[in-house]
Amino acid sequence: MAGAAPGAGLRRAARHVREVTAAPFWRRVLADLIDLSALLAVMALAFKLGIWGWPTLPERLYDPLDYAVEILIHHAARFTPIVLLLSALHLGARLLSYLTWGRTLGQRLLGLRLITRAGEPLAPAHAALHPLMGLLGVALLGVGYTWAAVDLERQSLAERLTRVCLIVDP
Repeated sequence: MAGAAPGAGLRRAARHVREVTAAPFWRRVLADLIDLSALLAVMALAFKLGIWGWPTLPERLYDPLDYAVEILIHHAARFTPIVLLLSALHLGARLLSYLTWGRTLGQRLLGLRLITRAGEPLAPAHAALHPLMGLLGVALLGVGYTWAAVDLERQSLAERLTRVCLIVDP
């Protein structure tokens, strides 16, 4: 660009850069609870309509916490299909949401958006990898999820691994 003032290209590029704010931890938690509530509602409806039956549970002989632990330990085979189905539904719903709207229902209601580190909308690869890495973070006893509470940039482990950012959408 002959005759242009020094730095004119930088000034033009700087106009397109926008200030973004990383999503606060508790706002993330609330968005994920909204998403999980929607999935649990679908599961409850499936049980209620008899689409997916539930075998009878043993008689309760203990206080509620001991009873829950007994069921989880001695009847784990009953819960495995439910956990696998819930995980598959969760991954599928997130992938579809990211590919369609760029965010989940909870993120949409709370004004959050997932973008790449470059500030671009999610590519299909990011949309597929982010929920998988999120599931990995939950499988690590929630360490990947709570990482955002202590991280200086407020990013979860899944966001770090997939190079995306959950931001407050202006």
